[in-house]
Amino acid sequence: MRRTEWLQETRKMRFEEAYEGWQARRLTQEEAARLLGVCERTFRRYIDRYEEAGLEGLIDKRLEQVSQRRAPVVHAYMPLWLARVAENTLDIRYIALIILICIPVTLRPDLKCQP
Repeated sequence: MRRTEWLQETRKMRFEEAYEGWQARRLTQEEAARLLGVCERTFRRYIDRYEEAGLEGLIDKRLEQVSQRRAPVVHAYMPLWLARVAENTLDIRYIALIILICIPVTLRPDLKCQP
């Protein structure tokens, strides 16, 4: 289990405990929020999402998305390829072919997209 998944599960368990304490009137919203390490308004948002969708409503949807800042595979492997070219263990034509295949058509105005 990755750290982010573990933190997500921990936050759900802690919310359940705080929510039950708030429902039983043992805790105020402010105290429950402090237990979770969030502000009172965030705790109220959690309550709304929990009452609408249950524990699944508390899941952070951002964790399921691929980062927009993630480097394309071509960029990640480029230093390795260039090092191999310098060592004469990889042909530069091979790299050029890979780059031409991997770059999206929208970034290459010389190619026309056939419908």
